[in-house]
Amino acid sequence: METKLFEVRDRKTMIPVMATKLIPARSEAERFLLGWAGYHSREGQFDGWIVLVDLNSAECQNDPYEWTRGSRTMHEAHKYIQQHWDELQSGEVVDVEFILGETTVKKESDAKEVRL
Repeated sequence: METKLFEVRDRKTMIPVMATKLIPARSEAERFLLGWAGYHSREGQFDGWIVLVDLNSAECQNDPYEWTRGSRTMHEAHKYIQQHWDELQSGEVVDVEFILGETTVKKESDAKEVRL
């Protein structure tokens, strides 16, 4: 398993999220538990189960099509993260408007403006 954090952006929206790729599991115990819950890795089929958590609300989904609140933003971000997992670095911006071709420039992180 691997976990990354992302800054999901859309029109007037910034959502901090945590994404965990469940497969491949690191041990037999993890494989057993994931398999018991229905997360299987089958050769030749999708094995990139991503659980995405909205860190503001703690809402989470394992299926990009199940998001209810703010469905466009989370739906598109979840799909993109799932499809581009290996290319994305933790902390990156996932810009839904840019992904959908509604803008030509990817948004920059708000972290540049905020000093914690």
